[in-house]
Amino acid sequence: MLSTETKKLVKKLRKGNVSAFDYIFENYNQKVFNFCLKLLNKQEDAEEVTQEVFIALWENREKIELNTSLSSYIYRIARNKIYNIYRKSFYIQAHLKYLNISGKKLESCTEDEILYNELNRFLNVTIDELPPKRKEVFELSRFEGLTYKEIAKRMKISENTVDVQIRKALGFLRNAFKNYYLI
Repeated sequence: MLSTETKKLVKKLRKGNVSAFDYIFENYNQKVFNFCLKLLNKQEDAEEVTQEVFIALWENREKIELNTSLSSYIYRIARNKIYNIYRKSFYIQAHLKYLNISGKKLESCTEDEILYNELNRFLNVTIDELPPKRKEVFELSRFEGLTYKEIAKRMKISENTVDVQIRKALGFLRNAFKNYYLI
């Protein structure tokens, strides 16, 4: 159960109170940085993700549930940002491996960026092909970082339904990327 003080702090933050944000930043900045550094092993990456976490916190402040643990919410944002870094790296590495198998060599960072953008575009187009409710469940989970319980509550469905929809979405994406690499 959240303390009354935490609820007041979240209410102030949701209303755009800069002092509340500053207080949260001062109390969580170093903890989030250490968390990111532990998972990313690079100080520059950890600093960048930490900054992105607090930007996302401010930009999405109105969406914060009053009964949600502030700490959990902040760390969930951090985990999702780190997940996106690993996902980007995975797609680039997978495509580079594919290109090397095909006998092609990349010669510049610009080509890497083009490749990443192409893969990201393909991912977004593929996500758009999901049925509307499945897409919404997937995006709430993967892009907004909501838990299955939070998604179920927001969409008024069971947690089991959320789990099934996420599994189906991931299976669809996996198959789409397998087919993408066979072309």
